[in-house]
Amino acid sequence: MNNFARRGAAVALSLSLLAGGVPEFAQGAERIPGKAEEVFDDVCAQDWFCPYVQYVYENGIMQGTSETTFSPYATMTRGMVAQILYNQAKETDNIGEMGSETPVFSDVQADQWYFEAVQWAYANGKASGVGNGRFEPERQVTREELAMFLYRDAGQPYIGGKLYFSDANQVDGWAKNAILWAVHQKVMSGTDNNHINPLGSALRSEAATMFQRYLTVPTIAYLTSAEESEEEREIRIFGRTVDSCRYPNSQTAEANQTWVRVP
Repeated sequence: MNNFARRGAAVALSLSLLAGGVPEFAQGAERIPGKAEEVFDDVCAQDWFCPYVQYVYENGIMQGTSETTFSPYATMTRGMVAQILYNQAKETDNIGEMGSETPVFSDVQADQWYFEAVQWAYANGKASGVGNGRFEPERQVTREELAMFLYRDAGQPYIGGKLYFSDANQVDGWAKNAILWAVHQKVMSGTDNNHINPLGSALRSEAATMFQRYLTVPTIAYLTSAEESEEEREIRIFGRTVDSCRYPNSQTAEANQTWVRVP
């Protein structure tokens, strides 16, 4: 689902965001037209992340942490990611179900700025909790968690294969498909020395990059892959109910064939 294409430390960042109440990106603050490097003092035209910051800023996907700072090296929280997805869904008229007014998680209450976003994300399958009825909205989001947020938003398309990063063994089992998808879709790339760094905290510059790639790169369909097993390939092409669609033997299959002439 690529319908979006149609249209310092985490604690320090959280304090700076919450000091004035609701963060700017949660309010849908008015954007100042211009180049990111001219709007933000901490973004230079030579920075690798500058074009990605430019995209998320001018499209209202991410705002600055203040009128003059973007904080590219600060980390994102789980609540921030839920809010960004919620804002984007509203902007593209793809809101789906509104979340329950009754708190789903014990640590997300109605008076918190991300309450509506987290309730919506849970109701629409964009996010889940971390266990014991908690969401941990103020915790730094890891790279594999951010990949999972986007993977779920994309509808969790089936994907098979292997991860060939030197730290692939650090990817949690629940995040494997999300990381595979993000890498194949070029939403996520490795860091240095062939590492994917799944457990590392996602920086705001990295989040801007992943959101830009997710929202602009067309969906890549892999019809064949040497990395997949035959079973994985059959499931991806024909669906998870492939076994129920098979005929018991070749004679029955031939008896149900229909010949057509294609001019």
